[in-house]
Amino acid sequence: MIGPMTRRGVLAGAGALALSACASTSQSGVLTGAYKVGEAYTLTLGSGWADISVLSNQTSAGVRLLTIDGPLLNRLYATQGLKEGQSIIRQTGAKRDNPLPGYRAGMTSRDLVEMITETVELLGYIDPEAMDQRPAKFGGADGVRFEIAARTAQGLAIAGTALVAEARGRAHVLLFLAPKEHYFVASLAEVESIFASATLQP
Repeated sequence: MIGPMTRRGVLAGAGALALSACASTSQSGVLTGAYKVGEAYTLTLGSGWADISVLSNQTSAGVRLLTIDGPLLNRLYATQGLKEGQSIIRQTGAKRDNPLPGYRAGMTSRDLVEMITETVELLGYIDPEAMDQRPAKFGGADGVRFEIAARTAQGLAIAGTALVAEARGRAHVLLFLAPKEHYFVASLAEVESIFASATLQP
């Protein structure tokens, strides 16, 4: 469980990230085509994406944050490969007795799904729920695909989709979140194409 003070600090960080990133997205450059996620894999992006990772003081090292319209409206997280014990969330203000949801070698599909839903909660969303869990490929690696339903503190419905796989002792994560009304559906075909384009490096 996450203590109330720790959770409050994380949620405050999420709000600050969203506001600052919305103001700065246009300064981060527009991406199209092949996009290399560290040394782990490449993605193929359609038009209009911006990498705002440098604006994030919330995600851990090696986690990329992309958006089309700003992170309040859509956000795509791509990890370079979470190491043992590493979380998508940066360990700021978290106490030792309240560990962040992190990767452990040999996690089951259920464990990986829970890691992501707990992470979504820490990103500032309320009552995230995973649905339609199913086998899927991440590049050539066996993984798990599932959908997410959540809401903001203001009651806005949020939809998400995630793809997670273990490969070479690391966890690779693609996570897309957007308001359910308009923005999720508007970007879903593009996101599906990006997920399918993931190519693990040899």
